[in-house]
Amino acid sequence: MGNRAVAEIQFADYIFPAFDQIVNEAAKFRYRSGNQFNCGGLTIRSPYGAVGHGGHYHSQSPEAFFCHAPGIKISYYMNTMDHSRPAFPPILV
Repeated sequence: MGNRAVAEIQFADYIFPAFDQIVNEAAKFRYRSGNQFNCGGLTIRSPYGAVGHGGHYHSQSPEAFFCHAPGIKISYYMNTMDHSRPAFPPILV
């Protein structure tokens, strides 16, 4: 009890196929139901930033697309010290 399941998308660049479902369905579910239902604390973790290879596929930072969608909260690492603390994962809530 008190734990939250976290769906992880391997790289933030891969979140775009789910963009419609996240922004137009999950984020608006509570509003469309008249505040009767919610997504039960849907949490999506999606790491971003370049890796040693494949920078054109793994270096985008798409959080700005989600920042302007009502019903979505964004949390992300500010520096490498935050990255080393597992208590502060980058998530879409």
